[in-house]
Amino acid sequence: MNFVDSLPIRKIPYIGGMIETTLTKMGILTGKDLRDRAADLCLIYKTKPAILSFLLNCGMALGLLKHDRENSYGIGNRGVSISETFRARKEYKEFKSKIA
Repeated sequence: MNFVDSLPIRKIPYIGGMIETTLTKMGILTGKDLRDRAADLCLIYKTKPAILSFLLNCGMALGLLKHDRENSYGIGNRGVSISETFRARKEYKEFKSKIA
């Protein structure tokens, strides 16, 4: 048993919402499920070898401790976004100056 066995898949670094949704629909909820359902993952992600390799390594708890900007699978850290809500502007010049 390794530390990833009971870890929910969403808590595994670099697994985002879309992959989580796909895995959850397959009944894969933990790291142990990744390892146990390796054959199913090979069928689903056969055209995406980087993701397949990453998921299989996650199931075995390999490569999860890497903290650099981009891991060996070409998957970068989650981004940080900044947003701002604009109030209505009557003039295009006002809006343009706010954007600048």
